[in-house]
Amino acid sequence: MPGDPRQKYGLQPKPLTYLLKQLQNALRSTVEEALSPAGLTMAEASVLSELSLVPRRSNADLARAAFVRPQSMVTLLKSLEARGLIVRRANPQGGRSMPAELTQEGAKQLMAFRLAMREVEQRLLRSLPPADQRHLRELLGRCLESLRSEQQID
Repeated sequence: MPGDPRQKYGLQPKPLTYLLKQLQNALRSTVEEALSPAGLTMAEASVLSELSLVPRRSNADLARAAFVRPQSMVTLLKSLEARGLIVRRANPQGGRSMPAELTQEGAKQLMAFRLAMREVEQRLLRSLPPADQRHLRELLGRCLESLRSEQQID
């Protein structure tokens, strides 16, 4: 089997950031494809997931969790509410906030999302033995910690 042609010509391997971006793009399209039968976008599924963990979160918190702008979150929440996946009620302490909670239908959609994500993850990792999968999780977690700790210092 021939070696890596990049090595043959003295070229460096593809940068890790490039490979991660390629993986992100492939993962995003695979996830969107997996979510399409449920009629959910990744951002909507992220909101449902976050609300299952911590109900009644603020729009700003949900926007950060779903990687969207706070202005976009308003539209996203209205769509989820219109479809009966969440319910929003006025805050009993007053103010303009209308914290969201999952409905029973939202919880069902969340379960479908989690099953779809499990299948996507299995596809992603199928060529890696379990030990490599654990090692990959550990390494990615350490990389994430490293970037987050640097962001806090700045």
